[in-house]
Amino acid sequence: MYAAEPGDTYLDDGIHYMLSAEKKLLVTEPMERHKHRGEWWWSGNVPGDVSPEAFYLRPTLRVSHRRENRNKLYANTNDSRTAEARAGCAPTGG
Repeated sequence: MYAAEPGDTYLDDGIHYMLSAEKKLLVTEPMERHKHRGEWWWSGNVPGDVSPEAFYLRPTLRVSHRRENRNKLYANTNDSRTAEARAGCAPTGG
């Protein structure tokens, strides 16, 4: 699409597809803007004046929700192990 410029990094098409379409780690703008600029960014490093194509947007609520549940699970696990240790009981493996 564009000639190579100093500092550019080019990826194999298969790797690019995996990082952009499957993992959504590489993002770009809607085609009407992408065809002029031709740039891609890491999903967490998009310049403030760029609005990525909606396809690449990932819901952040699910990520933070999972993290909260995982922390609660660890807290509950640690609490029960502490309670077992206080009672002098060995944990039952199950």
